[in-house]
Amino acid sequence: MAIVNAPEAGQRLARAEQTLREIHNLTRQSELDFPGQVRALLAMGCRQFDLPIGAASKVDGDKITVRYVRTPNGEVPEGAVLDLCDTFCTEVMQSQSAFSVHNAGESQWADHRAHTQMGLQAYIGTPITIDGVPWGTLCFFDFQPRDEAFDHTDLDMLGLMAERVQTGIAYDAILNGFRATFCGVVGTHCDDFFVALANALARDIEGACAFVAEWREDKGKFHTLGIAEGDRIHSNVAYDSAGTPCAELVSTEVTIHEDIDLSVAKRLPGPDDHTCYAGIAIVSSTGNPLGHLALTHHKPLRLQSHQLWMFEILAARAGAEIERIRMDAERRRMEREIVHSEKLMSIGLLASGIAHDFNNI
Repeated sequence: MAIVNAPEAGQRLARAEQTLREIHNLTRQSELDFPGQVRALLAMGCRQFDLPIGAASKVDGDKITVRYVRTPNGEVPEGAVLDLCDTFCTEVMQSQSAFSVHNAGESQWADHRAHTQMGLQAYIGTPITIDGVPWGTLCFFDFQPRDEAFDHTDLDMLGLMAERVQTGIAYDAILNGFRATFCGVVGTHCDDFFVALANALARDIEGACAFVAEWREDKGKFHTLGIAEGDRIHSNVAYDSAGTPCAELVSTEVTIHEDIDLSVAKRLPGPDDHTCYAGIAIVSSTGNPLGHLALTHHKPLRLQSHQLWMFEILAARAGAEIERIRMDAERRRMEREIVHSEKLMSIGLLASGIAHDFNNI
């Protein structure tokens, strides 16, 4: 056990109190956007833990992507993608708890790839979870050993920082979703509108395919209005929904199917191997069914709160647009009928006038 003398303990306490005040003040700084707040938190953590590098990183499978970083010399740039097993973050993700080591070379972690491959000596990290789903890690590290072991105050402070980061990530995702929706969808109409809407839904989930489908009563089938898979835009198709999850969509809440049959998946728009499905009914302002908005993927869909909200918002927006298009079509049809009736009336008046003239002759 490391022995800490009174002056050192007092310095640690004073440093912790200063960090707490700064975290509290940070939440009130409306002029800082979310990335700016994260970088400010990383700077606080580097000072609190006496480590030069701090990072908030997204984990996807066996890879970890550095989303935000504070580093003095650019050793780890933002956007860098690393093998998770080459970092101590793998210990954090496996245990889903905080992990720390102040001198890896003289510890049980001396043979760890983070030390042998990356050269890390000191590390403290904790998981970031969004809606109970692991997102990534918040960590601070150095390529030189740290004089003192991390204590419970350091771990508590790290936990507070992680809570602030994960709350910010969730809200930032919501804001980005709204921004993408309003910028990419609201300003467009008709065909472009539905393609933009599908793209906005699929954009937040890598590898997903989204589509908007309208029920065509005259044809007895669904007809897609927009299909987007990443940056790819698929051609629209007509399909029969019988036996597919689409046929069960009657609620304006998102319905998720984890593993649909491959033969059923092949009948849906999008890739044939997408056996995971999430969908929501599109209804009119009076509650009548108009179609559905759906998302498919080749792996289970773990939709977070903001993604479910966006699903519902986009479905409501799609319903309003379909109604508008149908009302415009009905208005044009009535206008054509009125014009046709006026033409017939004019022809009738002309014919009666000619007949009258013949009678006079």
